[in-house]
Amino acid sequence: MEENSMNSMMDMMSKMMGGAGQGGMPMMKDMMSSMMPQGLSMVLSGMDKQERLDFVTKMTLVLVDKGCEGLSEEEKKEFLKGLVDQIKPKKKKED
Repeated sequence: MEENSMNSMMDMMSKMMGGAGQGGMPMMKDMMSSMMPQGLSMVLSGMDKQERLDFVTKMTLVLVDKGCEGLSEEEKKEFLKGLVDQIKPKKKKED
């Protein structure tokens, strides 16, 4: 997806979710929070390896940037540590 179209889509979604003083639909945030992970799962499974890696990288950067918005440096460190801890591959127990 081109950067311009991604930016306009993010702008549109922000307006729909009530961002930037636009009013928005109150249920949109809840709907996106539950539906987006399911939709991403379906979309990602249909992408080739490089396309999938590029998409996940872009989405992760947006999620981390917006997820850290308004946090202190200490809160950002904790947020990122918690995120990394959750996405690290788990070591398999050896018998």
